[in-house]
Amino acid sequence: MNNHEPTYTTWKFKSREEKNEREESRTIDYIFYRSANLTPIAYLEFPTKTDIGPNGLPSANYPSDHLALQSIFLIRT
Repeated sequence: MNNHEPTYTTWKFKSREEKNEREESRTIDYIFYRSANLTPIAYLEFPTKTDIGPNGLPSANYPSDHLALQSIFLIRT
């Protein structure tokens, strides 16, 4: 919304071996729309990394390795 993408929609650690572990935090999920009659007016706030926990996604409170995207659109007819 407002021509900005979220900081991340997925955050995980590849290879659970401690010495080879690398963090991946990026935006790979989007909501695409194209219409002169649609205007996004609100969106679901994403949790912070502190909210998620130190082990990334999935976690106890966020059971998917991707965060849910939600937007509310004003529809003009």
